[in-house]
Amino acid sequence: SITCMLHPSVYASGTGNSGCNATTDYHPRGNAIAHSVVARIHLAAAPVLVRNDHDTDNTKTDNNTNFLVTVRNPVDRILSWYYFLHPAYPPVKKPHHRQGCPDYAKFFRCWNSIQALSDEGLLLRAKDTKTERREENAVDHTSSTTVKAAARCDTRLAWDMVVGKQQCWHNYFNYNVTYGPLLQQAARRDDDGQKQIIIYTLRTEHLEEDWNEINVLLGGSANNFHRVYKNDWKRRIQNNTRDDLNKQPNQQQHPQQQQQQQHFDQVSDPDTTRTLSELGRSNLCRALCEEIQIYKKMLRLAVNLHDQHRNASLDELLRTCPRETREVRTCPSYY
Repeated sequence: SITCMLHPSVYASGTGNSGCNATTDYHPRGNAIAHSVVARIHLAAAPVLVRNDHDTDNTKTDNNTNFLVTVRNPVDRILSWYYFLHPAYPPVKKPHHRQGCPDYAKFFRCWNSIQALSDEGLLLRAKDTKTERREENAVDHTSSTTVKAAARCDTRLAWDMVVGKQQCWHNYFNYNVTYGPLLQQAARRDDDGQKQIIIYTLRTEHLEEDWNEINVLLGGSANNFHRVYKNDWKRRIQNNTRDDLNKQPNQQQHPQQQQQQQHFDQVSDPDTTRTLSELGRSNLCRALCEEIQIYKKMLRLAVNLHDQHRNASLDELLRTCPRETREVRTCPSYY
């Protein structure tokens, strides 16, 4: 949806089909952001350093200095990833979805609900890279079915999927991979003490507010976030924690999806409980600690965000992860 709000020249850039229509989607009037963005980066690291084709010395590079980035509560983001790839939920999974996720079948056979994944798959264990069984001191209030499933499944796989060590599409291209190099460069200053990198940040939860603020900073109109964009965004992107947990499996499946469901006949119907347990939420927050710290850094570095904006996003984060801090901290190592 954000891509479709930009100039049509960037629709085809980046990995994947943007699905934008230049005739119906692009509204140039007062849209300074659309006139400023020159490329879409998707499923790739932010291109901080770009090789200059005019230089014969391969060591010389040019710097990209201005970036428009999107951020989202990391827990919401991983929930969205889980449901997007789950074989029982839309969209219909195509061969490339599985090809980009080597342990796709194994993962969803073991952790067929977000509750099973967060309660048992992410149980805190001693640092041990060999064992593939959960610790014996399981939490008492977990269901016997889930405990049995966890006992025969690889909890290291569950952990590696969530933290992005195991490649499975957007989990791997997380904030560390995508924004890590950008943060390193953003921490540097030139000889005059000025920042070398300028970051404009769109928070998914506050898209309209942030878009308008950035548009003004770039010389555009104050209310550029057109109503059609807002309606389209609400229709397409409603994957916050609350809505992801309300998702239901397909009742009427496409024939292709029925075949895929038969292929995953070891996956039972997902548990559609509508809330994460306190344990599951805590486990997700623990596993995503590094992502959460990068999220805080991106909020801090955004030139378009004021203290009240940052505090609002941190308040939202702390409601999800009550044990998290407002400041960037060092995360413990669990594996």
